[in-house]
Amino acid sequence: MLSRIDIQRFPSVLRFIDHIVTDLMGRESVVMRMQRRSAMVLLPDGIDPLDVSDLLRYELDRRQVQTDLITLADYASLPPLAGLSTHFRLSHVPSSCEDLASEIGMRMPEVLFLEALEQLDEPHRSAWLRLIEQWTQTAHRYANHSEPFGALCVVAPAHCLSPLLVNRTQLFLEVHYWWGVPTPAETQILWRDMGAKVADSDLARWRDHMLPSIAAGDSPLLELFAPCDGRTTEIIDCLKQFALARGWTTAALQCAGGGQVMELEHRHAPLQMRPRPTEEALWGMGALIWTSDYGVELHPATLILLGLHHELEHRLWRAQAGLLLPILDRVRRHICLQLTTCYGPEWPWRYTEPNEEQERLLVRQSPMLCGLGHLAWLLHPHGSLCTQSYWHSLVSQARDLRNRIAHYQLVTLEEYLGLMQNIEQSMRYR
Repeated sequence: MLSRIDIQRFPSVLRFIDHIVTDLMGRESVVMRMQRRSAMVLLPDGIDPLDVSDLLRYELDRRQVQTDLITLADYASLPPLAGLSTHFRLSHVPSSCEDLASEIGMRMPEVLFLEALEQLDEPHRSAWLRLIEQWTQTAHRYANHSEPFGALCVVAPAHCLSPLLVNRTQLFLEVHYWWGVPTPAETQILWRDMGAKVADSDLARWRDHMLPSIAAGDSPLLELFAPCDGRTTEIIDCLKQFALARGWTTAALQCAGGGQVMELEHRHAPLQMRPRPTEEALWGMGALIWTSDYGVELHPATLILLGLHHELEHRLWRAQAGLLLPILDRVRRHICLQLTTCYGPEWPWRYTEPNEEQERLLVRQSPMLCGLGHLAWLLHPHGSLCTQSYWHSLVSQARDLRNRIAHYQLVTLEEYLGLMQNIEQSMRYR
């Protein structure tokens, strides 16, 4: 997903952090003095909890919010209240969170971070989760006190926080999911910052479109892609290596719901603030992603393990379409403009009209609306505009590639490079 150097700079991450900080700081209310909420931040595998926790503490400190941190692994052998008592150097162990708050008094931080929960064994982890629930209940009773009750903040991998142990409807507990981060645009920035060359060549432009699009914001996967030219075989090899490194297996993915890919991959892409209950297992593995552009999708490396090669081909096609369609349209418009300069605006229909009725109407409105198919017919060496036939090879190639993309077929790197070479050669006839 994201590395330590990436996490602090993307707007989507900063928005995510701001939402959590807003809950932890609380807001003034007509009914209650301060509605401060504890926060549980759930992360998929591949995101380091320390990175997110450090960023939260930095932002709270910047806003002059008093924080404290307790590393739960240091008190692994103690019950939660005993661990907190030791941390705050109390003379005895209180019997409840309310008694603990009274004992701490003015030393109570505004936000207390509980770190390294994932390092505890299951019984101690469950005990701390029960304490968090008790803490939020106590916070509710303290809501009208002159001093607001401190908030807890837990940042941990989702797999170690069983939803059965936490009441998510608690008024003073908010659950935040690492979801929709980073955005596709931020992935492009990440690719450039990782040392990818500026798009100063046709190959570089191909790589800049293909590889970040397939990587879906996963920086370790982008690093694997770094030496690739962007051929399909290279991409598949990298995805296999990545899945192996993450420890994903076909059986584990299917057990987590990867077999329901038709429901995931072909669903409309509305704003979805968190994974649905049926998606949490896959998301917790780092195998499920969401973007505002494409909605919920499986991580590309899972497609190899699940045998969903057609879905991977669709991701590749999607990236190719974003690169090639604007290039092909520029070719079409450039030649239309050149022909209009030579023959006037009537050239698309003066000699031979387009076959399609709709295009016949369009070209009479503007010669710039002439399609590649009709252009290729006119520019054929035996066509009506044969004196301009030096454009025919380029237009024919552009038409064929456009038709393939329109029918969701892949274009090879060699075909793309051939197109770019043909464009360069054809422009010499200007």
